[in-house]
Amino acid sequence: MTIDLLKLISRFDAVADKETEHAYFRTRVASVAPYAYLNIIYKPCPQELLAAVDSELRLPRSLLDFYKLWNGSRMFLGTLSVRGCLPQGQALNRSDPFALLPFDLREPDRRLASRLETKGLLRIGTYNSDGSIVCISRDSGRVECYVGADLGKVRQAWGGLHEWLMGEISRISLLFDSKGNRLVMDERLLLPGSEVRPN
Repeated sequence: MTIDLLKLISRFDAVADKETEHAYFRTRVASVAPYAYLNIIYKPCPQELLAAVDSELRLPRSLLDFYKLWNGSRMFLGTLSVRGCLPQGQALNRSDPFALLPFDLREPDRRLASRLETKGLLRIGTYNSDGSIVCISRDSGRVECYVGADLGKVRQAWGGLHEWLMGEISRISLLFDSKGNRLVMDERLLLPGSEVRPN
């Protein structure tokens, strides 16, 4: 099933939108920072890179199809991030605000690696508001959200990648006005049962 991320965020105003070789920057929110964008959607993953990542990580079909369209995203001022595929050793160009890369799918999380592998899960995203992690099952394609590094309890689950992204983008979209300004406090950005991280 196709997931059109640009269409899902089309309700937001085109405020200094920019397209680069690698990404679409949509709805600049200058009140947050001069180059802050509500949503950054990354263009398709190059075919050779995707094949290498798939060979290494055994991507579920739905995730493989997703990367053929989008190489991850940073949405709602970073509230929800979907990891992308980066070449090994890719460096961040800090001098260019439009060179921002997605978080790397292959970036190791040593605290979680063995537990994720045991459960047959792959970490694909993050909720920045409270540090929850989003994982996908390699076998079933089911998407599950966990509180940080605690994989003991599933906070929320979805039938698949499409259901997760469609539902969460729709839910979180309502918490911002058309110019990308938050309408609510951080607590409303969280999933049910979440807690605000201490500063």
